[in-house]
Amino acid sequence: MPVAYLFCFALIVVLLIICVYYAYKAAHIIRENTISDLRYTISALSAEISRIELSVRTEIATNRSETQQSLRGYREEQSLAFNRFGELMANSMKDTSRLQQAQLETFAANLNTLTCAIEDR
Repeated sequence: MPVAYLFCFALIVVLLIICVYYAYKAAHIIRENTISDLRYTISALSAEISRIELSVRTEIATNRSETQQSLRGYREEQSLAFNRFGELMANSMKDTSRLQQAQLETFAANLNTLTCAIEDR
């Protein structure tokens, strides 16, 4: 009987060693698959980051160009508006000056007529 126990014990130890070996092997395979999956994910993320970076750079350059064009148009519009305003003010001052000159000439003529009328009396 003790030999049978010893044989069973040896068989159990051998089976345990085999189980441990296969467990280690399975864990190693899983670890390799996990590492492989991580490498694939990292390379995919790297490719996506490169694509997004290129897209962002292109978008920034486009926005910069559009902003410059917009600002150039705004400056031109403001310049034209100020030029029109200056011309309007100059024309208004000319008209006011002509009107004042005409009024002063009329006043001078009336004053001259009045002066002549007073001298005649």
